[in-house]
Amino acid sequence: MRRILSSALVLGLLLTSLNTLGFAQEKARDEYETIKGKVICQGCTLKKEKGAKAQCSIYGHINAIRTKDGKIWTILENDKSTELINDHDYAGKDIEIKGKRFAEAQIIEVDTFKVLSE
Repeated sequence: MRRILSSALVLGLLLTSLNTLGFAQEKARDEYETIKGKVICQGCTLKKEKGAKAQCSIYGHINAIRTKDGKIWTILENDKSTELINDHDYAGKDIEIKGKRFAEAQIIEVDTFKVLSE
């Protein structure tokens, strides 16, 4: 009986340690960096590809970034990004964003951005 309790305690501590390490690694990925991708309308893209019930024609287009690996990054709105998010003229353009990346939420907070292609 003691052996089972000891084994369970050791296993519990090991799993807790592994979970803590995993959390620390995820947190470490939330950092300032540059991402490049194509500006897309988040709603229109999800409607076309995944059947979302987006109504961009009624409520407006909200731009996001699709990177080469296929991930869609939501742009956190602030005074540096509001034009990029809401101006549909950016749609289809290649762009580079420098800012803080929140990996778990797949959100980028814009510090600066520039259009790479017209």
